[in-house]
Amino acid sequence: METKTINSINKEIYRSYIVEKLLSAIQDKWPRIDAGSPIFIQQDNAKPHIGLDDEYFQSNATKDGFNIRLICQPLNLHI
Repeated sequence: METKTINSINKEIYRSYIVEKLLSAIQDKWPRIDAGSPIFIQQDNAKPHIGLDDEYFQSNATKDGFNIRLICQPLNLHI
């Protein structure tokens, strides 16, 4: 295992991690029989997070019959 310090996370770094690490781990481990069922990845509303309609994410999230979707956590409004 190798760790690297990243001083600042931006959309490109976040997108790369989500697609190359998270999506590939889900697709490797998820039972193939359930690949077409929706799988939701929830993100909060941090600035580096990608949009729900991000084309690069979408093209990788639907490979091999998978149906992986992004959703955003609702805003936490304190009244």
